[in-house]
Amino acid sequence: MAGPVGKNGRIAAIAVGAVIVVACGTFATVKLLTRSDADNGAERGTARERAAPADEAEDPALPPVADERRGAVEEESRNPLERLTEVVNRAARADTARSAKIELAEHGVRPNGAIATALLMFYHDLDRYPTTEEGLDALFEPPADESEAGHWVGPYIMPGSDLKDPWGTPYQYACPGEHNIDGYDLSSAGPDRTFGNEDDSGNWLP
Repeated sequence: MAGPVGKNGRIAAIAVGAVIVVACGTFATVKLLTRSDADNGAERGTARERAAPADEAEDPALPPVADERRGAVEEESRNPLERLTEVVNRAARADTARSAKIELAEHGVRPNGAIATALLMFYHDLDRYPTTEEGLDALFEPPADESEAGHWVGPYIMPGSDLKDPWGTPYQYACPGEHNIDGYDLSSAGPDRTFGNEDDSGNWLP
C-alpha cells in the first residue's frame, strides 16, 4: 500500500507544481501586459499633450474682450469729481493754446512786429510801402522797376520765412489800406481762417 500511495503522492505533487508554475506564468504575463499597457497609455497621453494647441494648453484669466470690458467698467466707475476735473483741465489747456495763438497773431500784425519792421525798412529804402499787387513778396524780391531796384536792399525778412498766422493762413496785406488810408492794412483771419469777422486781428485794432 505504501508504494502506490507514494507514487500517487509524487504524481499529485508534480501536478500541483505544474499548476503553480502555470499560475505564476500567467500572473507574470498579466503583470507584464499591465505594465506595457500603462506605458503605452502614458505615451499616448504625452502625445495628446504634445498635439494639443497652444491656446488650449494656456488658459488666460481674461481674454482681450474681457479686458476691454473691464477697462470700460473701470472708466465708468471712476470718481465723477476726478472725471470732471480732467475735463476742466483739458478745456483749460485748449483755451490756453488758443489764447497763445491769438496773441501770436496779434503780435504778427502789430507796428513793432517782424513784418511791420520789414515793411518800414522797405519804406525807408524806396520811400513807399509795397503795393497790394506786390504784396509781402516785395520783402523778398526786388521791384520790377529798375530805377527802384537799385534802392532795394533786401531781403528784409529771412528768406524762407513763412508769412502765415498761427492757423496757417497767410497774413493779408493791402496798401493803401481800407482802415489805414495813409499806410497799409495787415491782418490775420484768426481761428476760423476767414477774413472779415470779429475774430480777425489787424494793425488798425487796439
